[in-house]
Amino acid sequence: MAAPLKWSKNSPFQSFLLIGLFFFFLAHFMLLSPSSLEEDFSGMRIIHPKDLLNFLKNEPEILSQEPFLKTAPPAYSLRDSTLFSTRFGTPEFKLKSRKMNVYQSEQVAHLRDPEALLQEQTTITAKEATYSLLDGKMTFRGSVHTSFSNGAEVFSEIVVIETKPTLKISIPRDHLVTGKKFHITTPITFTAYGLEYGEKDEKRVHLLSAVVVKVSGRQPTEIRSDQAEFSGNENRFLFFMNPDRIIEHQFVTVKESDLNLRSRKLELKLGSGNTLQEITALQDAWFQDRHGVDQETEGTGGKAIYSLDRHQIVLSEFPQLYQDHDTVTGDLITYHRDTDTVEVTESNAIYNGGKSESKER
Repeated sequence: MAAPLKWSKNSPFQSFLLIGLFFFFLAHFMLLSPSSLEEDFSGMRIIHPKDLLNFLKNEPEILSQEPFLKTAPPAYSLRDSTLFSTRFGTPEFKLKSRKMNVYQSEQVAHLRDPEALLQEQTTITAKEATYSLLDGKMTFRGSVHTSFSNGAEVFSEIVVIETKPTLKISIPRDHLVTGKKFHITTPITFTAYGLEYGEKDEKRVHLLSAVVVKVSGRQPTEIRSDQAEFSGNENRFLFFMNPDRIIEHQFVTVKESDLNLRSRKLELKLGSGNTLQEITALQDAWFQDRHGVDQETEGTGGKAIYSLDRHQIVLSEFPQLYQDHDTVTGDLITYHRDTDTVEVTESNAIYNGGKSESKER
């Protein structure tokens, strides 16, 4: 029977084995061990919590106002995170981000490159956001882009989302809002200061101050008002003025190159296929059409409907038309801008001081 194999203390095989094991474990720890900070620090080191601030400094400057975001290290950090929120089993919103830092004592999450998907397919993207885990309030800052489900698209520097008790989206009144109506044949752009949007408002976008809407059509049209609402379900803009204005200045104005129109309230309506259909002056309507150097037509009435595709204005509710020193009244007056002709139902016209009555002209 062969004698058992014994290792000599000076055996070269033992030395090679130990050297091989040393390099194996060294390679294992250096090449295979994961490190969440290896992209931000060169080499291997033990990370102290305060050193996490250096990790955060590699990101762009923080836009949020909470001071602890710039001085305190987060409890933990997540990359490519996704948060889901439900209410009574119904999805409420989904919040994605490139990086999320959670501050446990403050119960606040700070997100980089956030993207929020809300109910009814409303989406919000920004450079950063803070999410309060206590009250569910989210504040988006930096190049904020909001696409509403009703077809409005808005750009701003801040957007605030409140999820309790109901979903509400707002932009403070002192911040500029620019936007447009997409999926429409005739482009509509707008600017304003401040915005509100919520479930209780039947998902209407409410522009709060200094509203200017521009319509690109046959002739560029500009509408100015104090406030406006856009309803995607009804496919219309509603313009109105602040009630605290003096009565002489409580008019929504419409301007084209050769047309002025004003009213206490005004409606911009979209037709089938999202084409621009008509502008309706709903209260105390007045218009002035300039169609020559010394030629103009004016009209007044309780209501006026300006059809952009047919290029005509229909006056009702005690209408009057003034043209070439002539005055026309009746139950309904239709003024054709292209041909400068007038149709009147139950007319009572005065021509250069003379009076003429007829059923229709």
